Amino acid sequence: EINEVIRTYFRPSEIALLKTGCMDNLDGPIMNVLRKSFQSNWRQIFQKLTEMYPIDKLVDKIQGTLNIGEGSAQINASLTKYLTRMCEISFYFYISDPPLYGDASKIGERVPFKPTVHDSFDGFIKPKEMCVVILPSVHKLTLDGEVFIKASVLPINYDFPL
Repeated sequence: EINEVIRTYFRPSEIALLKTGCMDNLDGPIMNVLRKSFQSNWRQIFQKLTEMYPIDKLVDKIQGTLNIGEGSAQINASLTKYLTRMCEISFYFYISDPPLYGDASKIGERVPFKPTVHDSFDGFIKPKEMCVVILPSVHKLTLDGEVFIKASVLPINYDFPL
């Protein structure tokens, strides 16, 4: 949903450019220049984006479904902080040149460890040992593009220190 919020924010200007320039897409030099402009003004753009689409609404939606911590103020504040950071990361991905992609749906996925695509977040994992994706891999241009950052994983049997 965060990615959709970001796309929705930029969509009106992209549609206007497509119509004005009689183009089918903005890929190439035009989008590269736009991304550079977005990067130089990212704080202002991000602030406008979060004012137009408040993170609190997403927290309310999550809490309406999951009721984490019985909706306590502390839990809601933690969710807001986490989702704001996730929105910021997704925003950086969107304005990056070349664009970066990560598949958040991979978080929590159980996969066999492959040193070519995974980095152990903490500790040693043997090849083919089952692990859990903590942070998804980051790719250039598309989700199937060149791996920019390997996925961070933990062994299935990892003991979290308390």
